[in-house]
Amino acid sequence: MKTGARKRGWCQNCGDAVPWGRFRGVDGRCPVCGDELRPMESLSDVERPIVEMQDWFEQVCKAGLNGPSPIDAAAELGCHRSMIDKLVGMGVLERSMFVFKGQKIVIISSRSIKGAKENRKRTGNWTGYPVNRGA
Repeated sequence: MKTGARKRGWCQNCGDAVPWGRFRGVDGRCPVCGDELRPMESLSDVERPIVEMQDWFEQVCKAGLNGPSPIDAAAELGCHRSMIDKLVGMGVLERSMFVFKGQKIVIISSRSIKGAKENRKRTGNWTGYPVNRGA
């Protein structure tokens, strides 16, 4: 997920991208530490993914999709890790993923875990459909 095309500068000291327009009069300086902000176009191959990950996580939080890792989600639901992938595939759990150089950061939304727990308590099934206990 990427944010809009707002002009920002990078503070190497704080490790954050700061919108230029929000702090008019600061004249290209970080409002937190006072260091000079660098244009986003000048970021190194190490710094650019940091900004991209920060942008991704900001969007995840705004959308209410923040939560634990899949392993922690499995522990919270009391199921195997493989069940998490199945529940994501069925649309029961919401997953967000950030990929960088073949590495992934995956989180499962807390709200969908809560919903799955409520379904399980109410119907005996994470999907919310009642379990057919034999015919």
